[in-house]
Amino acid sequence: MVISFLCAAVALLLLPLSTNAFWILSHSILTKDRLDPIIDPGDVSMHVHTIIGASNFGPTVSNTSFQTANCTTSPVQADMSNYWAPQLYHRNLQNNTYTLIPVVNVNTYYLQRGGTNNTDIAAFPPGLRMVAGNVYRTTFNKSSNADLAITYVCLGTNVPQSNEFPTTNCKDGLRAQITFPSCWNNKTIDSEDHQSHMAYPIQAPDNGDCPSTHPVKVITLFHEWIFNVGIFDYIPGQKNWVFSFGDDVGYGFHADFINGWNQTVLEGAIKDCTASLFGNVEGCSHFVPTINRPLASSCTIPSVVDEPIVGPLSSLPGCNPTPVTKNATCPGLVTPKIVSGGVNSSAINDTSSSGKSSSTPVTNSTGSASSTTNSANSATNPASISTTSASSAKPSKRHLSPSDRKLKRTYGLF
Repeated sequence: MVISFLCAAVALLLLPLSTNAFWILSHSILTKDRLDPIIDPGDVSMHVHTIIGASNFGPTVSNTSFQTANCTTSPVQADMSNYWAPQLYHRNLQNNTYTLIPVVNVNTYYLQRGGTNNTDIAAFPPGLRMVAGNVYRTTFNKSSNADLAITYVCLGTNVPQSNEFPTTNCKDGLRAQITFPSCWNNKTIDSEDHQSHMAYPIQAPDNGDCPSTHPVKVITLFHEWIFNVGIFDYIPGQKNWVFSFGDDVGYGFHADFINGWNQTVLEGAIKDCTASLFGNVEGCSHFVPTINRPLASSCTIPSVVDEPIVGPLSSLPGCNPTPVTKNATCPGLVTPKIVSGGVNSSAINDTSSSGKSSSTPVTNSTGSASSTTNSANSATNPASISTTSASSAKPSKRHLSPSDRKLKRTYGLF
């Protein structure tokens, strides 16, 4: 994992000086659930996601509800946003089962990149919603910045970064990376397809000038999701990994974001915190009053969709055949209920030495199966939705939280 942090740091430092300002918020996991308040508000979503951010996450969320959250997985508690991405599963082709691969941690980079003209960078408008990536993308177009925005790094190897899953074992983890569009239309905080109100810069997915249709340059959001694939067997020549929506290639990786920042803090940080902070958020005076790393590392909520998602499962939760299939049909599939408390608040042991299980999958009414379920203690209390217009860098060792030190011992991070 040390390699991953250093490589990311070097890549950032090779950029022109005017584009060098950035900070990183390193998150633990809030919950895992089949929810997506952008695409499927109020309902069970198509596939399982891992979620980070504010504790008021639920089937529906709003900028107002974020501000009343009890905590966030961000070390800067002024960031009450939510971020989520599809869960990765290990596929055992010997017994045709799927098992959830734990996420080690998630790094959200905030990159101040103003393009060739060093354009002023704006904060996200309150409540902005963004979706990067396309669940049904099955090909790669090297001329598309949206396609180029998705990359993978096979940690612990010399395998070059790629735009699809590596074809070798990643003993130190698989880092899925995605850059969000950073050009806003200055009109709406969402759109019917949840993407057309935003655009990528002209020159590259992570830097460049905005098109005239989307003239406002907002701060660039870049994610690293680190999946602990190394605890599972890897069989060369087989497709060992599959996302929760059935993608076993990697082109369809995507991520969602709803802005819940304290606007004054975010605007102040963009204006005044123009150094390369890496994970040392204490270096920004606007962040300091709300930094609480112990609270961030302990911020979790139970799942609320009543279904097993950990595994081993006889099929992916929902109607998600492999390979990914648009408009798939699954006769007899029963959609689980959203309940007060759930079954997935605890993941499989991240430090286990093997992804093997001797349990026999048991198919339930959703067509999925699991050998483990975990009771939850309480449910989220989300407010109603509102969409009206309106790898990791190496943090300073002086600022490692207890949870960061645990990650360092267990996975060799930092």
